[in-house]
Amino acid sequence: MNKAEVVANDIWIAAPILPGIPEKTTAEILHELVAMSDDDLQFINPDLLKKTGINHDFYKTNGVTFLRSQIISQIQTTKFFTVAYMHVDGASFAAPIVSEVIAQLLQAQPLLTPRQIRRALFNSAKRISGIPVEQQGYGYIQPKIALLKL
Repeated sequence: MNKAEVVANDIWIAAPILPGIPEKTTAEILHELVAMSDDDLQFINPDLLKKTGINHDFYKTNGVTFLRSQIISQIQTTKFFTVAYMHVDGASFAAPIVSEVIAQLLQAQPLLTPRQIRRALFNSAKRISGIPVEQQGYGYIQPKIALLKL
């Protein structure tokens, strides 16, 4: 396995939930449920809850307060912070951020070579305590410092 050379912000990035996919339906249902009054939640259709992964039978024995906590928990677990957006993470979201920083470096100094760009990123990166080197390489990229070190 290759180790990371640098890391970038790749957590809690907002991304749209695409229309027509099951996640979009789940997000819509969860946010509809969380906006309901306690009175309305008492008479919720069990099939609607099943589409969200919430167990209707368990809710029936624990009441509306428990159901509302389960809805909120499911929103947090799925990261659907609105009906249209969710939090995403991972290398596929960090790579464009690093690419953007490289574009900024090249805009500041168009004649930079790949080696100079790597050096600027590596020399300005900051190690994150408690994270193994294998997972972070030189550390967290710091775009402003990289630009200032050119």
